[in-house]
Amino acid sequence: MTPQNTYMAVLFDACFYYEMSSEKKQELLDNYLEWLMSRTDYNSAQRIKAIYLAGASRGGALVSRMGIELTHNPRWKALLSGVQVIVSAFDGVANEEQGELFATTTQVQNPLDNNKFCYATTLHDEVDSNVPLHLLQTAGGAPVVPVVAPKRAFYFETIPDLLEFRWVNLSHSEIGRVWHEETAAAHLRWLQRWLMEREGGEY
Repeated sequence: MTPQNTYMAVLFDACFYYEMSSEKKQELLDNYLEWLMSRTDYNSAQRIKAIYLAGASRGGALVSRMGIELTHNPRWKALLSGVQVIVSAFDGVANEEQGELFATTTQVQNPLDNNKFCYATTLHDEVDSNVPLHLLQTAGGAPVVPVVAPKRAFYFETIPDLLEFRWVNLSHSEIGRVWHEETAAAHLRWLQRWLMEREGGEY
């Protein structure tokens, strides 16, 4: 992976807000996917090898949804046949009242701190185990804003080589904004693993 064969983009505010309607979120999601795919010629000889998406908080929900769409929506799935989609979510927060990312209002306690919890999803029952998706969510279960309890990260059951959930005992802002060995560093090691596996060695 070099600057010559890698496209990188950073969004500082994706405007993918928690309170937004499901319809507006889907519209934004579709637009982001159109924009992302317009940045590459997936029919050329220099085909995409992998797509890496990362986001924190609501950005974590956005990139998770993008990863699922890219590997499950027939339109993108056909264009990206064989392309690994690797997603890092840092305390990603879905709207459980809307069922976003198949979230429910069921609480799952953080085993490292019983005062923290995430909202359970049925994501592990909804994804196709045969698609080239690798999604890692690292979450603490602390409220997004300490004085406002409802907004918390989403939880799913781990499916080896497809979905992985990791607990940490950190605040929402620490997970998304501060370098920790168990958050950013761990995700980079996890990313390297999949890229190396894709190439059968050094990437």
